Amino acid sequence: MLYYNKLFYKECQEIQNKELHNILQNTVYNIPGYFYIIPSSSSGKYHPEDELSDGGLLLHTLKTVKVAEVLAPMYSLTEYELELCKVALLLHDSCKSGKITNCGHTEFLHPIFAAELVVESNPKNKIAKKVAKLIKTHMGIWTTSKYSKYKLQKPKTKLQKFVHLCDYVASRKDFQVKI
Repeated sequence: MLYYNKLFYKECQEIQNKELHNILQNTVYNIPGYFYIIPSSSSGKYHPEDELSDGGLLLHTLKTVKVAEVLAPMYSLTEYELELCKVALLLHDSCKSGKITNCGHTEFLHPIFAAELVVESNPKNKIAKKVAKLIKTHMGIWTTSKYSKYKLQKPKTKLQKFVHLCDYVASRKDFQVKI
């Protein structure tokens, strides 16, 4: 688990754009502590086996960034667009089990909570709002839950769809992303 923590902070340090780096740094400071230690899936249904133990959510997060790096040339992303997506991916599940404390399961509204965390950690920052928009739609077509009356937004833009795709590919049980 400590290994994944080091890799996470290494990924954060590799963001070259100063404004994106600052947004990431400000937000990481406010991520709930449980993010670094919980499995990626509370039920075990939707993520590969190596993500189902302690530190699994952090491992999943690292995998999404790896997928983004591999797919970016196919989408003709600029370096800035890739970094924007990487920041969103590094933060997309930061509130997966609740905005402040671990509720013990995946919180359906976690994309909203994570997006709010980015904006609240970077007040009046227009770029932070762009990152938040990418995070809000990372669930793709899974916009409803029988446990919630709310409906999440579907990705519409090229970058929103790209962030969703990276998250989706990284979470497949039958697809291995090596870190």
